[in-house]
Amino acid sequence: SSPLPPEFEKACLHIDDLLANSPQSFSRVIPSNFCCTNKLLLTSSTIGAKDLPTGHWWTWNQSKGKKDIVLTRTGYVGTIRKLIPRRRKQEQTKLPIPKLKVW
Repeated sequence: SSPLPPEFEKACLHIDDLLANSPQSFSRVIPSNFCCTNKLLLTSSTIGAKDLPTGHWWTWNQSKGKKDIVLTRTGYVGTIRKLIPRRRKQEQTKLPIPKLKVW
C-alpha cells in the first residue's frame, strides 16, 4: 500500500499510543455526545456521515483521503478518513476550520 500522508501518520501514532498506554474497551453503541473535544470512541460499529454533527449551513464531506491502516504497537486494523466542512447549497456563511478526523 502507499505511504500515509503526514497528517494521517501523526494521527495513527497518537491513537496507537493512547491504545497502548491506557485501558480501552470497544462500544457497540454510539453515544450521542461522541463528538466532544478530546474524546476517543472505540467502536466495532460503523460511524456514517449522518452520525456526525453538522451546522445549519454546513455539513461534513469526505475528501479522497481514505486509507486502511494497521497500528504498529497494538496491531489494531481500521480505516482512517479525512473529513472537511462543506457549505450547503446557496449559503455564503464562512465555513468552520476543520477539526474532525474519523479513525
